[in-house]
Amino acid sequence: MKTITKKEIQKIANIYYFGLDDEFLDAVYNDFCKFLNNLEVLNTINTDNVEQTDYCTNQSYNQLRKDVPEIVKDPEEFTKNAKRKSQKYILVK
Repeated sequence: MKTITKKEIQKIANIYYFGLDDEFLDAVYNDFCKFLNNLEVLNTINTDNVEQTDYCTNQSYNQLRKDVPEIVKDPEEFTKNAKRKSQKYILVK
């Protein structure tokens, strides 16, 4: 597996506007190297006879509460601080 250098991590951080001082760069580098090593271990596991799944459990629904739609009585109250809106809707693009 390809390794990464501190210089490459610094370059990625600069692209996404993360300021990394030398101490934090060392910590990120060490953590990322551990992550890559863990991926290497996972790549050695034989999964030939393992059936693919989409969910971790057999329950693909919200277990916390029933999803009940509610009618908002005053939508302007929720949009009054929005920078961009159209009627009672917040514009996101």
